[in-house]
Amino acid sequence: MYKTIKFNTEFNGVVDLTEQIRSYVKESGLENGFVIIHDPHTTASIGLGSKQEGFTEDFMLELDKMFPATNFYRHVETPFDAAGHVKTAIVGANLSVIVKDGDLLIGDDKAIYFYEWDGPRMRKVYVKAVKGVK
Repeated sequence: MYKTIKFNTEFNGVVDLTEQIRSYVKESGLENGFVIIHDPHTTASIGLGSKQEGFTEDFMLELDKMFPATNFYRHVETPFDAAGHVKTAIVGANLSVIVKDGDLLIGDDKAIYFYEWDGPRMRKVYVKAVKGVK
């Protein structure tokens, strides 16, 4: 089973997709296997992160320090666009999560986040449930 999840983002924002992915897993009927989450955008990423208050702000701030929006990139369309491409390459655009007994095996203190390096934009992720092999 395959699904597209669409949502709006804010400039340099973070969207928690955990409950939408969890709902999709239940809807799919997958008991054991894994779910793949793919972000097709060049200025956004998908990843796991802490649910601790302040984590997403710290994460975004630290990446902005490492890869600031400047005009010094060689492939500048806009400074945010170029920096976003680099952040996407570093953080990644795919995430696989194990599903056990019909639920995500990510731990109680983690969430599945969509990181917007540009925006605001209408974005989407593709999600695929894959049955495990015995």
